[in-house]
Amino acid sequence: MSYVCALLVRSLRGTDSAVTISFFCGLHIINNDSLTGLVGLMRSLISQIPSVHDFNPDFIDTEDEQ
Repeated sequence: MSYVCALLVRSLRGTDSAVTISFFCGLHIINNDSLTGLVGLMRSLISQIPSVHDFNPDFIDTEDEQ
C-alpha cells in the first residue's frame, strides 16, 4: 500500500493542477524521531506547505514599531 501511495504522490507532484504533501507513518516509528506521533505528523505537513507554494516571507515585518 505504501508503494502505491508513493507512486500516487510522485505522479501528482508532476502536475500543476494538484498540491501534494505527504507523510508516511512507517518511516517515523523510532521513538527519538522528531516526526513521531501526531505532533510530528503536523510538523511535517506544515513544513511542506511553504516548499509547495512559492512562499515569500518578505511580508513579515521584523522591526519593532515603538
